[in-house]
Amino acid sequence: MIIGYRRYQDDTFLVYKKNRLDEILNIFQNLNKKIVITVEKPVDTKLKFLDFEIYTDKEKGSLEIKSYIKDTVPMHFKDVAPKSMKKGMLVGELVRSTIKNSQNKTLEDDFKRIQEKYTQQEYPDSMIKEAIDQVKMGSKSKIDWEAEKAENPSRNFTMKIPYTSDRVKKVSNEIRKSLKAYLPDFNLHFAHKTITVRNTIIRNLCPKVDSKNSLNSVYMFSCDCGIRYIGETENLFNRVQDHQQPSKETAIYSHTSECEIFKSNFDSCFTKNNFENRFSFLLDKFEILHRNLEYKERTQYEALEIKLRDPKLNRQIKHKAIEII
Repeated sequence: MIIGYRRYQDDTFLVYKKNRLDEILNIFQNLNKKIVITVEKPVDTKLKFLDFEIYTDKEKGSLEIKSYIKDTVPMHFKDVAPKSMKKGMLVGELVRSTIKNSQNKTLEDDFKRIQEKYTQQEYPDSMIKEAIDQVKMGSKSKIDWEAEKAENPSRNFTMKIPYTSDRVKKVSNEIRKSLKAYLPDFNLHFAHKTITVRNTIIRNLCPKVDSKNSLNSVYMFSCDCGIRYIGETENLFNRVQDHQQPSKETAIYSHTSECEIFKSNFDSCFTKNNFENRFSFLLDKFEILHRNLEYKERTQYEALEIKLRDPKLNRQIKHKAIEII
């Protein structure tokens, strides 16, 4: 029934006997009713699978593969980034092309398409030609840097420098030359990160979110004296405010208003006993145990944590009970 079978994660390639597709599909669908299986058939003896195109060579009568190329280039040549990074990106795409083409003719066609799209992004013809020659001839590097770093980690170091202009490359080369002059056995490698609007200007404009400002969470309060309390809430900041208000009559408020260690530590940190200082000091005693839970899940996790940790302040508070078998 099935002549050939290859799978990559949730994508499967099948070669099957004629008129047996419905039978095969029925078998797969009965394995798990929750999984929806879709079928894509070849069009004009061509089938797109992952980033390949599988086709039938009519002369040989065999299945062949060729690259299915994207029309975009991740980086324009005028973008502020090291030339080595741009060339490496080009070489990487050419190398992947050699893997994804089973015939020389389709490989050459692939190289031409890659050359055209990089030329449109103003990559120099000399760089493109050099990259193609490098891939065709194989790597010329005499050093296997992966093996070198693995075998001698103590003499191989990597420095990360933001790439703000072409001057960064010159500075990197000067640093490398200076190091070689005094420590010839050591190798310094540079990793450059390009500067973008997203990770500079926009990131600084976004308001910082406190990690404790959590919604739908299970939390634990730990006093400096060792007393603990576990609870659940929709909004932790609002709940902390409740825990410092006398009118709410919470277990945490009752404890902190009487605990000498808690009050002494607060007085040593703050000179003014106001709402902001009390809130900041109290919030620091809270820890998020679980977050992003529906109400039923919160109460279950709360009960489980109380059972496992046995916090003293929860003993007089009504909460969901749970038994561990």
